[in-house]
Amino acid sequence: MLTKAALRERLLAQRAMLTPAEIEQHSVVIAAYVCALPAFCVSHTVMVYMALPQEVQTRQIIAQAYQAQKRVAVPVIRGQELVAVALSEAPAQLRRGRFGILEPCETLHVIQPQEI
Repeated sequence: MLTKAALRERLLAQRAMLTPAEIEQHSVVIAAYVCALPAFCVSHTVMVYMALPQEVQTRQIIAQAYQAQKRVAVPVIRGQELVAVALSEAPAQLRRGRFGILEPCETLHVIQPQEI
């Protein structure tokens, strides 16, 4: 049996072998699945991570959420704490944060966990 670390290493290596087209194809399928979930449909606020290039892309989930008049939260590291902040619909309002992950330039509007 593989250790957690060995399994993680193996899965990261497999993910690194995916082509951009394969990532996009998987992202479309996953977005359709997520956006059809009852929890997504009835929510007023959803939290989504901002994807790195080699990860499942979340921009379609974000677009569907905005189209459905939902508020979108994304995780941001503030000091030693991970907080959820509101994501603006304006892509120009994003910058690369710690670890190169896109995050809102303005992180003033923190969303409490019970609101998500």
